[in-house]
Amino acid sequence: MIKTFRIHYVLILSLICAVSTGFGQTKEEKKVERQEVANAAYTNTKNLIDSGNFVFRADRAFPAGSGSISMVNNPHQVLFKGSDVEVYLPYFGVVRAGGGYNAESVIEYEGAMDDFSVSHNDKKRRSTIKFKLRSGTERHEFTISINKSRYTQMIVTSSARNSISYHGYIYTPDDPQ
Repeated sequence: MIKTFRIHYVLILSLICAVSTGFGQTKEEKKVERQEVANAAYTNTKNLIDSGNFVFRADRAFPAGSGSISMVNNPHQVLFKGSDVEVYLPYFGVVRAGGGYNAESVIEYEGAMDDFSVSHNDKKRRSTIKFKLRSGTERHEFTISINKSRYTQMIVTSSARNSISYHGYIYTPDDPQ
C-alpha cells in the first residue's frame, strides 16, 4: 500500500512539474512567438513566389454549381518558370461556346503568360497572382490567392467554359509532394 502511494505521489508530482513548465510563457510572449512564426512562414512563401519558380498542385476542384472533386488521383499542376507557365488541369464543368461534345476535358497550355502580376498584402500575409492565357480560340484568366502557409485557391474563368476553382498548395518544383 505504501509503495503504491509513493508511486502515485511521484507520478502526480511529475505531472505537476510538467504542466507548470508549460505555463512558463505569458500570453503576450506566446502571441509574439506565434507572430514571429507566421511572419517567417509568410516571408518564406513570398520569397518562393517572387523567385518565379514554383508549382501549384491542387487537392480539390470546385466546378461552378457542383460539389468538390478530389484531385488526389488526377495528374495536374501549374508550373511557373519565370515568365512562362505550364498548365495541365483536369476540367470538370460545362463547356459553353464552341466546345461541343469533343471539347477538351483538360485546361492545357505551355508558354508565356499575358498580363502577369503579383501583389503582396503584408498586413494580411496574403499574396495574389493574376495572369491570362490564350489557347487556340479560348481565353483563360487565372486568379491565385496564396496564404502564409502556402495554402492556395485558384479561380479559372474562361471564354468558353464555366468557371472552376482549385484548392491546394504551392511547392518548390523539386518537391515530390
